[in-house]
Amino acid sequence: ANQIGKSSIQIRKYVDFCTRPDLWRKLFPAKFEVDPNAKPFLWYLYPNQDTVMQEFDEKWEKEFMPRGEFKDHPIYGWRKVIKNKVLKAIQFNSGAAIYFKTYSQDAADLQAGTCWIIGCDEELPVNHYSELVARLFASDGFFSMVFTATLGQDFWRRAIEPTKNEKEELAGAWKRQISVYDCMHYEDGTNSHWTEE
Repeated sequence: ANQIGKSSIQIRKYVDFCTRPDLWRKLFPAKFEVDPNAKPFLWYLYPNQDTVMQEFDEKWEKEFMPRGEFKDHPIYGWRKVIKNKVLKAIQFNSGAAIYFKTYSQDAADLQAGTCWIIGCDEELPVNHYSELVARLFASDGFFSMVFTATLGQDFWRRAIEPTKNEKEELAGAWKRQISVYDCMHYEDGTNSHWTEE
């Protein structure tokens, strides 16, 4: 389903993670055994640089980033890192950082780096998947992707909707298919703005 909040939910998840140092040790205990002062860094991927800028302006900064008195808070505070008019990262005062990458980069350009979490917004070209997941080996990190399949990639179809006799890709992953009907009510039972109409 389109326009039901997939991207917004993933953005909020990562902003929350970056401003919750208490989560870091729970989710990555091995990192802190090696380095008690470890600071997480994440990669967040969009299809292209124009989308990075548009999504940051319209969603991240406008809706989900800490603002007002929290913009300079010791934990919640943040600053954007722009080089050559391109948004490269968000540095949080907590020490966490989110680096923006794009699917339009060659897979080889994504080889250098180890990160704790990778988030993808929109359907990832499958030829990038194995390279990105390799960036998580050293951290035993997390990969997540929110998308509506539009590219006709068989790997993602078999991951989400394999037929009865097919091997399911990423069989152990936590996957959800959400429709607008699923979004008509909140967890507490109250109505959302989505209706059958």
